[in-house]
Amino acid sequence: APPAASALTMRFTRSFTIGSTVIFLAISTCSAASDLVARQDYDIHRSWKLQTFMGRDFWPFLLSSSFKAKGTHGPWFDVIQPGMFRALNSLPGHIRKLCREPGFSESGFVFRFEGYPRLIEKTPCRVPHVFKVTLKDMPDFPRFKNVPFFFNIDFLSRPVGKTGFHSFYFDQFVATPKEVAEYKSWLQRHPNFMGFANQEWGNECNILHSRLKKYVKSGRMTDAQAKDLRKKWPEPKTREDYVEFRLKPYFNQVKRAVFNDASRLIFLEGAWNINHLAAYWGAGMIVMETSRHNIRWQGQLMFNRGAARQFNIPWGWFVASFYSGYTSKGKRQYDSNCSYDRKGGISRSAIRRAFYMTYLSGANSMEREGAFSTFWNPKLPAARQKLTAEGKDYVDFINFTRKNPDRGVPYTPVALLVPYAQGLFRTGGRSSFFRYAYSHGDNMVNAFMANILQMSYHPNLKNADRQGIEYVLSNNPYGDIFDVLTPDFENQEAFNRTLPAYKAAVMLGEFKNNPSMAESLINYVKNGGTLIINIRQLTDSYPTDFTGIISNGEAIASNGYTIEKVATRGSSAIKRDSNGNILLTKKRYGKGNVVVSTLHYMTPYPQKFSRSNRYKEIDELLSTLSAEVLPLSVKGDIQYGLNKTSNGWLVYLINNKGIRKFTDADPVFDPTATSTVELNLKQMENTTVHELISGKSIPVTKGTFNVKIPPGEIRIIKIILNSD
Repeated sequence: APPAASALTMRFTRSFTIGSTVIFLAISTCSAASDLVARQDYDIHRSWKLQTFMGRDFWPFLLSSSFKAKGTHGPWFDVIQPGMFRALNSLPGHIRKLCREPGFSESGFVFRFEGYPRLIEKTPCRVPHVFKVTLKDMPDFPRFKNVPFFFNIDFLSRPVGKTGFHSFYFDQFVATPKEVAEYKSWLQRHPNFMGFANQEWGNECNILHSRLKKYVKSGRMTDAQAKDLRKKWPEPKTREDYVEFRLKPYFNQVKRAVFNDASRLIFLEGAWNINHLAAYWGAGMIVMETSRHNIRWQGQLMFNRGAARQFNIPWGWFVASFYSGYTSKGKRQYDSNCSYDRKGGISRSAIRRAFYMTYLSGANSMEREGAFSTFWNPKLPAARQKLTAEGKDYVDFINFTRKNPDRGVPYTPVALLVPYAQGLFRTGGRSSFFRYAYSHGDNMVNAFMANILQMSYHPNLKNADRQGIEYVLSNNPYGDIFDVLTPDFENQEAFNRTLPAYKAAVMLGEFKNNPSMAESLINYVKNGGTLIINIRQLTDSYPTDFTGIISNGEAIASNGYTIEKVATRGSSAIKRDSNGNILLTKKRYGKGNVVVSTLHYMTPYPQKFSRSNRYKEIDELLSTLSAEVLPLSVKGDIQYGLNKTSNGWLVYLINNKGIRKFTDADPVFDPTATSTVELNLKQMENTTVHELISGKSIPVTKGTFNVKIPPGEIRIIKIILNSD
């Protein structure tokens, strides 16, 4: 095999070394495997163009608990709302200076409907304190015309006290025609209004009937309330029913409660990865929330960025820091959170890495939860205020974005195609919405994510928790090269517009026969795309002249896998097992390639997903794709990704290993976890390379250079392609 041979090529070559005929077959197949992806360019598609609002493609946002409840967080209001409650020149000098920092003087604002007079309604659940948004709650904002702002409306739906679950009872809150007309007039006076942010909507809808008895027993609701909920919201029988009869009605209820303006709805989700649904139904923006220490944030990133690109809307990143883990004394603690003293919550390093990832991942907004208690000490008066270490990290980060306004466009050439009713629970390993029988298709989705996200650094997750091992972002060998798209919506317009941006697309999970989706995928390949599809995903909508194979329905068991027996009809067998069974085929179709895997969902079954598992077949496929779609190579234990800039590339390198964080202590860093990374620029010539945070230049020898990244640290490499 040649030096640049892919993992698929190398394994296939080793598997066939008996007899001259077999050796010849292996060599000819190596050639086929080394060009799995048809496209050879590194172009940026128009659908990847960064969204802008108020003249910028990235805005930090600062939270006001309530613009009526002034002084709730003391000096916080002096900084984020200078001149609104106090004249700027009346503030202490160092506070005035802080107000002029870019992170505070040039930020957008979030206003909560918290602390307002609440509309008390008698509902079947007898829930008091339920909001209805009225124009009385939305005064004019003459001082904020140059920056965007939005309202948090989570108290429309989130539980209050022991009587919770009123998210299922606010459908009576419908704006009148008069209120809608007044709202439209208000919008004309506030062109910088982004919309109404609905918080954690996936959690609001996920009421399991099986849990209602526990809620009644614990006093959270009465037996009558539980019966009413069962009647009003029966358990959906299928995943698609859950989307249609739980999630969609909830979306429509929120829309009716905010003047029926879907384009001004901002949906935030942090657990289920379902924001593609809100985007499909017309939401104007989606937001991902990251927190905890045992979550792979890149999974949420892939779903949200992909959905935003598919539906051509902006997206944001809400940086939270809750951490459920163990104290340094081995006691379990839930929902620890950090503040100015930094003892609780995830590490300051994790928050700093999240800051930079919001910018580098292409997010259009970033909001830090609880910044009023992490950027400084709210217990001190204004005269004694100074930025905390995290506050300084924030200012440094904002200054970095101002100094480097060309962040480039995130280069993610591989699309993962996931069914619309699938989503992904953020820790993996579950079926959709915790409700439905775990299927072989679920296993495929979870297995791919296990490889991409390197789900656990430790085979025993609970033991890792006890040791305080922090894992929030993931080092991985493939790079952050993936977006998740939704291929099976009834309306294919957005999918057809976006899919051509990706050099390769991999179908994950179970898909029903969908002629419109099949037509979209066939056209994608015809025009140069590469589609990786599983034998179990093929239907009558995919003709033989497209797939290049036929199956007689016979399948054999092999090491826990099921292999479908196929014959080639115009395709090439590019991978076989040791018994000669075809595992992968490739067919040229139009300008593109169709690759069919004959392993049922590429995973063993009924063996369920395990975080400690790595799937060899999946790893080989992903390694091949990564090697073929990237313009450079990165070797080392590191998280990395590429952004294409106006004159070259940015390559970010983040080391997420070697950090121990208990819920009651500062983090401890293991210097032996420092990663040395080698970058090879392949065919790039006449380049200038330097690191952006430090500003240091990097010497390049024969297209190669090394970078050291300590635990929890970030390096951002700028590669400038000089003109001849």
